[in-house]
Amino acid sequence: MKNYKYLKRISSVLLLATILLSGCGSEEENVEETKIDVEAESPTVKSISQMGSFIGTIETEEKISVIPNLSGKVTALNYKVGDHVNAGDVLFTLDDREYQIEKRTAEANVRAASATLDAQNIRNREVQVAANEAIGSADAKSIELKNSINNSAREEENSRRKRDSYNSAANSYKDEENRISKMKGEADNRINSANSKISELNSIKSVYDEISSSDDPATVAKNNGVDESDIGSSTDASEIANIYLSKKTQYSSVDEITSAIDSAAEEVKTAENEKKELESSYNNAVVSRVEAEANANIESSNMTSAQEAKKLANRASQDYENYTKKSLISDAQAKVAEGNATKITNESAVTTSTSELEAANLKIENTVIKAPISGIIQEINVKQFEVASDQSVAVVISNPAAKKAVFYVTEEVKNNVKVGQKVLITKNDTEYDAQVANVANTLDEQKKLYKVSATLSADAQAAFDTGQNVKLSTSIKTDNDATTIPVGAVYYSEGKAYVYTVEKNKAIKKDIEVGIVDKNDAEVISGLTQKDKVISNWSSQLKDQSDVNVKKKVEKS
Repeated sequence: MKNYKYLKRISSVLLLATILLSGCGSEEENVEETKIDVEAESPTVKSISQMGSFIGTIETEEKISVIPNLSGKVTALNYKVGDHVNAGDVLFTLDDREYQIEKRTAEANVRAASATLDAQNIRNREVQVAANEAIGSADAKSIELKNSINNSAREEENSRRKRDSYNSAANSYKDEENRISKMKGEADNRINSANSKISELNSIKSVYDEISSSDDPATVAKNNGVDESDIGSSTDASEIANIYLSKKTQYSSVDEITSAIDSAAEEVKTAENEKKELESSYNNAVVSRVEAEANANIESSNMTSAQEAKKLANRASQDYENYTKKSLISDAQAKVAEGNATKITNESAVTTSTSELEAANLKIENTVIKAPISGIIQEINVKQFEVASDQSVAVVISNPAAKKAVFYVTEEVKNNVKVGQKVLITKNDTEYDAQVANVANTLDEQKKLYKVSATLSADAQAAFDTGQNVKLSTSIKTDNDATTIPVGAVYYSEGKAYVYTVEKNKAIKKDIEVGIVDKNDAEVISGLTQKDKVISNWSSQLKDQSDVNVKKKVEKS
């Protein structure tokens, strides 16, 4: 489809050149230049991927290695070696508390960005109303602008008070975190001290047991530091063991040692329970601090918005008092345009914060590790409550009946292909899903490329035969925060890219640097800002400084 668009463009240019050449003999004719109808839109920030196409082979998948997409502590391990699992079964889960905090922070940012956008929408409507009212009632507009100044000042002061209150609360929660951390350290010290005492007491009891059960208790006692004079002529093992206790320890009987061990163990249990309660209190303090900081940021943003609104209202009031009605109307229209530009920026902030929230949700999703295929578990290389690495094989599942797609890539592509990403396999214009299961780190000596294996979905397992060659495609480069425009808006001349933007009903040519390009969008690395209005529909008539008429974009159904 992309090639078809380029051919269509070339055909249009050739047709235009033919028309122009045919009219070369009538240079003196006056041709009235008409405005060109165009559509325009601002650049959008979103994720864009460059797809790569490959030829692969269907092979039998005897075993597959499961590697988590991120590292983390294993909170639950649901199967053991030898168990049968079905594709999609949860093998194990990772601790997601850190990502839950990221999610709450991202949600707060979404709320903050949305609140700012809502406030901007309100201000935009107020400015538009003000512009309309200026035409019919200048005096009413003057009063309204002065009230707007006072309202903005009150909003600014109110937001400042709330911001200071939230910051104070955040500092209090931070102090609480530090206090609890210190108490946790004290609990750890008590646990370590009690465990050391238990170890020491067990060593003493071990010596006592060794003496009391020895055939030659006197020798064992002497080997453990008891003087021969203390033992005397005694040969009774129990008596010599008690002599050892009285001479080498503060205890007079083994019962006292046992009691001391029990007391130390109870101390460990008490301290561990206390530490567990402190962990919960600490996490609550962290969550409360994060929420307070997020609310403080919201109020800071609201305060800044109120300050800007106050400045705008002051300026509008002075313009009204100092200039004619016509000047006031012109200024109001300028404010409407400025508000729309700010709204676009705020919409971009909402999009960015929403992407961050989606990323946090993806991390949480990746803490649940599922079986990619059905089969028998051959290896489990992770343990509950220990850390599983995103660089190591966690579980190995075997299934001789399963199939995989194998293809080879360059080192540059290998470095951008990740385990778990989607692969599309095409057969008779039908696409089937697969998922990257393994990316080789060593070079295949024969092909001088790196081997990539992909697990087939259930319908793909049925659609392809072992040994069959297939066409595959997958992402080989991704930018999750790319500034994009429609691919049809980009023109090329001598290998250099450029676009047309709209300024005061004129087409303005701007050189740009293009990054990733897919079938719908092109990434703009440099040359444009978020405020630019880019002509998005291709036209052979466009040139620098052409008169244009911006029409509403027609959405395709």
